Amino acid sequence: MREPVVDPRTAEAEWEGVGEDDLGIVARTLTEMFCPPAVVLLIGPLGSGKTTLVGKMFWAMGLRQSVKSPTFDLVHRYRLDDLALYHVDLYRLSAEEEGLEILDLPAPEEGSTVIAAEWGEPLGAIYPDHWKVRIDLEPASETRRIRLTAQGPRAGAQLRAWIVAGSGDGAGGGSES
Repeated sequence: MREPVVDPRTAEAEWEGVGEDDLGIVARTLTEMFCPPAVVLLIGPLGSGKTTLVGKMFWAMGLRQSVKSPTFDLVHRYRLDDLALYHVDLYRLSAEEEGLEILDLPAPEEGSTVIAAEWGEPLGAIYPDHWKVRIDLEPASETRRIRLTAQGPRAGAQLRAWIVAGSGDGAGGGSES
């Protein structure tokens, strides 16, 4: 896996050649970029690694328990000290379906929360300031291409702060000029 290519103008980062073993590195990098409250919307085909990425993301934050897909429960909640972690799976809900309020998720900008939502596009309207993680499978090499987009002023500012702090060095454009 190569270092992420980071573009501060578009507030995007992209990794290519991401294998199963590399998902922990991507997850750790993502958790270094955002500060709670944060919403991460994961988009990608079945079997692309969304649940694995969420588990590794929560592990990087300090959660030491198994994270499984909440496909049938819709939401799994975890506590990590004062931080509330929400793992959401909207696969079974249609994009037009009303009723996202049944998920009982926190309001935008509410407290110390992290929401990671698989098939999370419908939550983009509720949480306009979010991180979008698009995972595409590269079948010829059995790897993934992962594109991260910081949407909204808060997420964009956090990505730019991560770059300025030097974490984006060597990331193919990770320094602002």
